[in-house]
Amino acid sequence: RWADAGAEPRDREYLAAYAKARAFFEEELGIKLFLSYGTLLGCYRDSRLIPGDDDFDVAFVSHATSPQHFKDECQEIIKAVLKGGFDSRVAVDGRMFHLRVDDVVLDVNPFWFYNGRAWSFDAHDLDLDVFDPPAPMDVGGFEVYIPAKAELFLAENYGLDWRTPRSDFQYHRTQADRALLRRVRLGPSEVLALTEYSERLRAVDPSAGRFHGYGDPARPGFY
Repeated sequence: RWADAGAEPRDREYLAAYAKARAFFEEELGIKLFLSYGTLLGCYRDSRLIPGDDDFDVAFVSHATSPQHFKDECQEIIKAVLKGGFDSRVAVDGRMFHLRVDDVVLDVNPFWFYNGRAWSFDAHDLDLDVFDPPAPMDVGGFEVYIPAKAELFLAENYGLDWRTPRSDFQYHRTQADRALLRRVRLGPSEVLALTEYSERLRAVDPSAGRFHGYGDPARPGFY
């Protein structure tokens, strides 16, 4: 178990970590990493993170054409960030993936498109052009990327009153949506394979990141 970093990171610490990850994804992988979900909501609506929000949500657009294609693609991206020196893990349910940048954990939930819908942490009745190409925005002196049509995403995800803060928001997924989302989670054998890959990589290059297997998203450290 990694020791907890201490106090919750402040906005600037999160944004600086995002800037570092964004640069790596764009320069090394050709991928634009943009803000999503609660992080996007706070930064777009209030120009800051939502007080008390305990994660930093980012995403990228995947061009995978099936659940298995998406699953394979994400595993290759995890291998790439490990080579880049970043630690990674999956959530306790196998959802991909978390990225550790210095002492900050970013929650990466890519968007992929299948059967006419956008899929990520949840399922969305939105098209690719809502997200791609991401647009630049300034938050606290940091340039971030946001979805091309950020307000459409926020309205679809949080309701038409997304500009009004509320504390009772909850996701309600159908059984069919839950079943499809489970298809892109990593199982124990796949987690073990990534862990073994990480250790082989680090044996050759000690500066490489470590894959920490499963993590509990309710806790700040890697396990």
